[in-house]
Amino acid sequence: KRAFIAFMGPFFNVIFAFFAFIIISAIGYNYYSTPSKIILANEVYPDFSSPAAEAGLKTGDTIYQIDEEPIINFADISSYVSLHPDEELVFKVIRDDKDLSFVVKTELDTETGAGKIGVLNWVNPLVAEVIPDSSAANMGLTSGSTITKVDGKPVFNTTDISLLITGKKSVVMEWEKDSNIFSGTLDLNTEDVGIRFASDRYHTPTYGFFGSIKQGFLETIETIGLTFKSIGLLFKGVDFTSAVSGPIRITQMIGETAVSGFSASFSTGIVTVLNFLALISISLFIMNLLPIPILDGGLILFALIETISRRKIHPKVLYYVQFIGLAFIAVLFCIALFSDFRY
Repeated sequence: KRAFIAFMGPFFNVIFAFFAFIIISAIGYNYYSTPSKIILANEVYPDFSSPAAEAGLKTGDTIYQIDEEPIINFADISSYVSLHPDEELVFKVIRDDKDLSFVVKTELDTETGAGKIGVLNWVNPLVAEVIPDSSAANMGLTSGSTITKVDGKPVFNTTDISLLITGKKSVVMEWEKDSNIFSGTLDLNTEDVGIRFASDRYHTPTYGFFGSIKQGFLETIETIGLTFKSIGLLFKGVDFTSAVSGPIRITQMIGETAVSGFSASFSTGIVTVLNFLALISISLFIMNLLPIPILDGGLILFALIETISRRKIHPKVLYYVQFIGLAFIAVLFCIALFSDFRY
């Protein structure tokens, strides 16, 4: 009975996450991304490693499938790769109208615990918005324009533009709109030159009543599995102080999530906050079930030992064991706080 009671406390975190995922599945949310066309990171930043380049992928490839998972946009690539660090993944790409396949061994980002393959998203140099009274507006650039050259050099994506303007005070920019060619000098002596490039808006699938319940259950189970996997990565060389967050950083992340979500729309704000709280709740569920004295997992362990041995644990033994558990939690809390102040 004591083991059951100790388990039900943390389990209510899972119940909360389950209902949160049901609401998320019913509402859905909008997000912005770019096509699944890639740029090799080592071509832009020579010091960066690129497992994708080593495997044979090239800048301009369009990824349409990883393993058995269909890929629609670059957000899908980032999401799948980040969840599979230090693993071999099968990438299917389109290159010059040819269907090709590559096996890429992902790297483990020791600061975040996420997987990475050394690619950047390809963003077409199509201007979606020009901020009024900015350097770009003063130059004559307007929304709907496609930037074609910077200082006489052709550009094919926004990364090309970024490389050509870095470290300069001004550049001569050429752009095309409605089959007409324009040019002007862009002043770079400002924090924001006022150019916003186009990205596509996507909406996550929405489900009916029973579909949302099913999806909520699947999301809960998947998140539990991913959380266990994340804990395992702590023993694979991940920087503990970077990967573990304390109360300060968690509070800051909740605030930033709420602000960014509600600034987009009310439904997006609800969904983003619920998603974050669901992740926190599942993490609390798993952490509380660790067999550490003073945690619920420790209480369950003691109850099981007493059930098997059919006698109570001596109070002095419990005292010393719980003291060790308290010391462990205190050390973990100090590390989390140090991580907060460090970042």
